[in-house]
Amino acid sequence: VNIDGYPMAKYVDNYIKQDYLIDKDEIYGEYGMKEFVLVVLGGDLKDDDIEPLIRSVEELNLKALIAPYRFDRDMVKELVLSPNIKVLPQYVDLLSFMNAASHLIYAAGMGMTIEAGVFNIPSLKIEGFHKTHGSVDLAKELNIPIITEDEFIEMIGGM
Repeated sequence: VNIDGYPMAKYVDNYIKQDYLIDKDEIYGEYGMKEFVLVVLGGDLKDDDIEPLIRSVEELNLKALIAPYRFDRDMVKELVLSPNIKVLPQYVDLLSFMNAASHLIYAAGMGMTIEAGVFNIPSLKIEGFHKTHGSVDLAKELNIPIITEDEFIEMIGGM
């Protein structure tokens, strides 16, 4: 699917081409993990959604970096129990972390969906409380699976 019609797609593509990304090895070294899932807690979530989502990510038993994005970093850090999961600072160059990640799980809108499409990173979009949204439509066009948080929790619990 061509997403060049979205102005942000061109911005992200130019950002990559102009080599503004933090070197992957720098990220790997700083966080002590080369293979990791980037989990972005965006605007499709409410405060009450965070803890069950983190518990489900912990059950994956994979190394993960959580970008608190729209949530207080300290609150998110307090909820994390697994040594396999680290919480990023409140403000990071998300594009660089997306570039370094092996997979992306996100509960955010159009911007993250466009970025996932440009990076072509294996992704899973958590629908959140928006049932009808342009980012859901675009994710479908990009073949990014979309599931509710309850479905994610249920799926992980059944593994």
